Amino acid sequence: MPHRTGLSDTLLIFKEHLLFTGGYENLADTVAQIKNRQKERKIVVEGHSEAQALAIVHAGADAVQVDKMTPEAFAACAHACRQVNPEVCMIAAGGINGANAAEYARAGADVLVSSWIYFAPPADVKAQIVP
Repeated sequence: MPHRTGLSDTLLIFKEHLLFTGGYENLADTVAQIKNRQKERKIVVEGHSEAQALAIVHAGADAVQVDKMTPEAFAACAHACRQVNPEVCMIAAGGINGANAAEYARAGADVLVSSWIYFAPPADVKAQIVP
């Protein structure tokens, strides 16, 4: 099923957003402020390295969305993040497709972000109308 059905499902923070809040160094304050204002929403922060992912977990985000890691690197990153918070949701994004989705799932991804499911070849459907 789609991981997000709209922009209001979760609060997704990209590195570009952090340019306006003090970067990963100030992420704990940013997450705390958002949690105080948006108590019913989950906070997802995207990282591009294990160091960024660990900063995200230490900041108290509910989920870490890791972009463009190999399944092997993602497995190591997920393990390190879960050493800090066993309940953190680990999300794999970037380059996920039908050929590698199972590898990312085995690597510890709780959620896979991909658009490949929307680009499947057309199905050969036959309709027959009878009286």
